[in-house]
Amino acid sequence: MKRSVFIVVLLRICLPVSKLVNRISWRFGRPYRCRIEDIEAVSHYLTPGTVILTHRDYECSSLFIPGYWTHAAVVLDQGRIIDATRKGVCINSAVSFFATVDDFILLKPTFGGDERIANACRIAAGLAGRPFSFTFRNTHRVFYCAGLVCWIYLQTFNQAEPGNLPNPLGDFVEGKIIRPIEFIFNADHWKVFACSAPVKKNAYEIFSALSGRYSTTKKL
Repeated sequence: MKRSVFIVVLLRICLPVSKLVNRISWRFGRPYRCRIEDIEAVSHYLTPGTVILTHRDYECSSLFIPGYWTHAAVVLDQGRIIDATRKGVCINSAVSFFATVDDFILLKPTFGGDERIANACRIAAGLAGRPFSFTFRNTHRVFYCAGLVCWIYLQTFNQAEPGNLPNPLGDFVEGKIIRPIEFIFNADHWKVFACSAPVKKNAYEIFSALSGRYSTTKKL
């Protein structure tokens, strides 16, 4: 989504509403679908730099974010995950993170290299406590979920390297608002390696059509 002057002004006007929407849920004690078996089945994929896209039912904010996948996070190292929520940039254990998830998919980039990605994750660990960007600004001071993922992966590129950044990193640098689903739409650069089950049929068709490689934690 291109960040026009109109969008910037609108986001600032709607800031109080945005903060309220992020708090509204009607789960009312319903259990999350993700189980410990799902985590164990994909634990070998939870290496530094793995991108996690998630979906939660009964969340008001999900109604305003295009696409089935409405949140993004990154694995820092074995057992720790970083993401940006309304509480700010947080680092949680994998068990704690997946305990409040209904569906998820895991992606790996086709660029960067393991050493650069691991270094970017070490840098990202220092972001814990930074505030959430309710106006979806692309900065190094405040973060929204997909913007945080882009910022981390930008650290895998040297400043001296030429342009042509893989999307959505290129769009992030241009100031565009990044939606979690855009990682799926750029399947040449982000490969789906695993997903939780049950994944709803429409979401499954999207990522299986756009990614040549995927696996499931159990039959859909």
